[in-house]
Amino acid sequence: MVSSSNFATFEGVGVGTTNFGYAILGNEIISYTGVANGSITGITTRGIDNTVKSSHSSGEEIKKYEFSGVSLRRINKTHDMNSPAATVVDPKDLDFYHIKIDMSSDGEDRDGGTLPNRFFSSTKRDGGINVTASQNVQFETLTPNVTSITPNETSIGARIRTISATSVDGEEQSFVDQGFESITIDDQNHFETPRMIASKVNEDRQLSDLPGNKSMTFEVLMNSSNPNVSPVIDLDRVSTVLTTNRINSPVSNFASDPLVNQTGQDPCASSYVSNLIELENPSTSITVQFASYRRNGSDIRVFFKTITEGSTENSMDRDFELFPGFDNLDQFGGVINKSNNNGKPNDNVSASIDVNDFKDYEFTIEELSPFTKFQIKIDMVGTNQAQPPFIKDLRAIALA
Repeated sequence: MVSSSNFATFEGVGVGTTNFGYAILGNEIISYTGVANGSITGITTRGIDNTVKSSHSSGEEIKKYEFSGVSLRRINKTHDMNSPAATVVDPKDLDFYHIKIDMSSDGEDRDGGTLPNRFFSSTKRDGGINVTASQNVQFETLTPNVTSITPNETSIGARIRTISATSVDGEEQSFVDQGFESITIDDQNHFETPRMIASKVNEDRQLSDLPGNKSMTFEVLMNSSNPNVSPVIDLDRVSTVLTTNRINSPVSNFASDPLVNQTGQDPCASSYVSNLIELENPSTSITVQFASYRRNGSDIRVFFKTITEGSTENSMDRDFELFPGFDNLDQFGGVINKSNNNGKPNDNVSASIDVNDFKDYEFTIEELSPFTKFQIKIDMVGTNQAQPPFIKDLRAIALA
């Protein structure tokens, strides 16, 4: 070792018997308590964290096992996302999650112990393709793909055993056994609540009461009324297609959240944006109509954007505006307070009862400055990813 000065401190405190330092030599993690004359001293433990204790050649590179001032022992391990819980504004969404590092374990206690609290010393990006993470696969629709032969007097059926999942903005409890349910083997099967195939680490930790700790059991039932013939299944061609709905509920107040209006900044995962519609004659009002299936716990908000006659403005430079909403209209249909526009329909529409219960929605804005181009955006939000809104028969009408 040419210089050991970098090893004299670990997580911001001098190394010693009350603050071990950790280093990685080849693929082996070791602990030490001091440095002297270009060497580390007081090597107390080798093969830490199940790394392999092995011989090392002279001149082999040794590195302090630390990232941005935090021990990599606290980072390169299995994390529980709920303990400690992340303390950021948005701890998770459909495409990301935050992990809070447990600073009380895998080293000296730096979260309320005798040593001072420790945080990352700077924002860094590292790891790249070497970073791996286990993953649960959530789904709300399952489509079996079973290649089979069913001669006359035979048939096949199926049922499935799954566990529950939690919607990204829901409060369902995960890892609860949902038991066996009959499914259609040659069509989509929609569930009323989110389900998942858990990662191996979660199956082993959470599902000890299930056979084989398995989060999904797919059972095919073969029947025959003739003892001489039987259905046939090609086990090399059995699979399932799992579908999840990209719907979240990140906005508490559409009227006051500026991000929902900005192009490219809307946090709602399920949005429809129309093409820019050009008119031959200027208009001053817009009406949007559609039929929708919408369950309790989900909502639909509608926006518009206009470009005035003769303007050379790019539509990307304009923000969307919310339709007024039934609770911001007076008895004559006038807007009570423009700043309270919330994107709701003209009338309060009750939730649907079942998937065939489509109800009519209408959104109107009047007395706009004359425009010759307009665009519509629809945000769909919900707390149950298994029950997203459906929309059909969409119409957008501009009137003079």
